[in-house]
Amino acid sequence: DESGRALAIEALLQQAASIQAYTAGAMRRHATIDRAAVRGLVLAGTCAAVLAGCQKALFPQGETRTQFETNDRLRRGFVPLEEPDVFGNPQPALRERLTQPQ
Repeated sequence: DESGRALAIEALLQQAASIQAYTAGAMRRHATIDRAAVRGLVLAGTCAAVLAGCQKALFPQGETRTQFETNDRLRRGFVPLEEPDVFGNPQPALRERLTQPQ
């Protein structure tokens, strides 16, 4: 009688352990699927935002950006914003922009 109870308890414990292992594995698979779905949605949203944001330039090259540039162009013609230095790197063209028109 004692040994029968011990065997029944041991069988129940083994069954509970196998159920617990199965549910833990299922939850891990479910969490993996959810993570993959979230990653896919984030990637799709990022791609959509990047592609939608690249339709038109905010400041086109040929147009003035401020009222000061408009005034400079009307009074003195075009004044370059940048000039190359001795190494060829662009730097602000301060001398041309700050000299008084004659």
